[in-house]
Amino acid sequence: MKETRQLQARIDELVGQLNQANEEKSEIHQKNQELQKALDDLRNALADKESQYEVLAKQKDDAEWSLGECKQWLLDSQKRLPDKEGAEDEQRLAELGVKVGEYEHQIELVSFHNLPRKFIRDYTT
Repeated sequence: MKETRQLQARIDELVGQLNQANEEKSEIHQKNQELQKALDDLRNALADKESQYEVLAKQKDDAEWSLGECKQWLLDSQKRLPDKEGAEDEQRLAELGVKVGEYEHQIELVSFHNLPRKFIRDYTT
């Protein structure tokens, strides 16, 4: 009988340990699920941030490309500006050259000898 009581006590002790282990296992399982959910939430947040980063990186690349294109347009227009001004200056010089030629021709046609003396006096004074 003593032996039976000892065995029963040992069985009760082992059942208690088993119940405690099952409770700890349940708590650990619940904690594991909470950690798994937190990990999933972090992974989702990271995926969202990566997606946002990709969008922002594309916008940055597009903005840099547009800026580069605008800079190139500006450089091209600055390069053309002296050419245009030079062409306009050359055209203006050509026009002035034609006018000078016309005036020289008119001067040759009208010599001081053919003008009345009064006009020559007024012109020279």
